[in-house]
Amino acid sequence: MDEEEECHYSNLVSVLHDLLLVNTEEDDKKFDLDAHIIHLLLNIPDECLKPLIHPLQEDEDITNDMKYEQYNTSTLHEILRYLKSRFVPEPEVKYQNEILSPVLSVMIKLAKSDRIMRKYFRLQILPPLRDIHTRPEQGNTIRNCLCRLLTSPITQVRDLAADLIFVLCKENVGRMIKYTGYGNAAGMFATRGLLNGANGDTENYSSASEDSETEEYNEFKHGINPVTGCYQEPKPSPTANMTEEQKEYEAMKLVELMDNLTRKGIVRPCRIGADGKPEPIEHVLQ
Repeated sequence: MDEEEECHYSNLVSVLHDLLLVNTEEDDKKFDLDAHIIHLLLNIPDECLKPLIHPLQEDEDITNDMKYEQYNTSTLHEILRYLKSRFVPEPEVKYQNEILSPVLSVMIKLAKSDRIMRKYFRLQILPPLRDIHTRPEQGNTIRNCLCRLLTSPITQVRDLAADLIFVLCKENVGRMIKYTGYGNAAGMFATRGLLNGANGDTENYSSASEDSETEEYNEFKHGINPVTGCYQEPKPSPTANMTEEQKEYEAMKLVELMDNLTRKGIVRPCRIGADGKPEPIEHVLQ
């Protein structure tokens, strides 16, 4: 892309910046305007998106949720507001792709293109954890809604939601598990070959830590179930009063049941391969 073309794109983004902040008399018109802007942003090169935010000016009077690190992020706030509106009411599965894919794609694009944009989205979507007694997919926050999408049967939407959260976590597997629970994110980890504990392309992000664990999180951290992503009261072990012979009997019984399901083609056991992806096995004892 030559300098003149880049200048044209930057000017277009500046216009879209102003349009995002336009108020209309009717909510439907504002909604339609934002939708068109989001579709346009999908076609803008990443390196030309910076004009969406600008350094704060002394005479700007905006709320704290519209600024970040001395930048005016009002446009990002507007995009988040648009995303929230798409979850009220939560779209039926058959409409998820049409309704959610454009805005999720734009947010991924913005988060990857600029550090300030990514950190702003991270703060708004994945703030420091305080409610650790509720599963990540339960609730009405954007994080809760995105976590529900991680198990959507619409693969494109599921992958976009996973990609957005993963980027906001700087492609750190442990950090994503903290915010989503391993169960919700397992599908993405399997697809990307991250089941062996490896991280994504973390070199694209700064090394500075953005974790700010709260007192609430640290207090119950020891009891958080990484699979469900929330705190669970300690439970007595079901094998506590069993003899070694009883434990062995129950274990073999479980193996036989799994083997029976495998032979009937109901389930297909897998193990984690060297590439971090699941690979099928012929027998549960492998």
